[in-house]
Amino acid sequence: PAGVGTGFRLATCAADRAILVCNADYAALRDGQAAVQRLRSLNIPLHLVVNRVKPRFLRKLRMNIDDAMDQTGLPLLGMVPEDEKVALAAARGVSVITVARKGAALAYYNIAKRVTGQRVALMRI
Repeated sequence: PAGVGTGFRLATCAADRAILVCNADYAALRDGQAAVQRLRSLNIPLHLVVNRVKPRFLRKLRMNIDDAMDQTGLPLLGMVPEDEKVALAAARGVSVITVARKGAALAYYNIAKRVTGQRVALMRI
């Protein structure tokens, strides 16, 4: 869950691994660091998914995905590009992977493969 309150504590009490899903801006990454600090005490594998990636926005911030990894101190599990199909699928109450085969849908599919131990190259965004 978002934040590090009661929901966070309940969700992590039985976790055997954790994935921090965070946007690629400095404010979001700073907030993510608070979650990482608490998760490190659980001694479980931690990974990073950078969500809603917009290359033009990253260039304006003069940052890249490596900066996100450095700021959180986590290895990268995947990147998800900004994709309007995510909002459209959510409005219909379905998974984006059922309405698209590229963009965010492909990124989620690849991340799921990595979580299950398969080796998949990172998408170029």
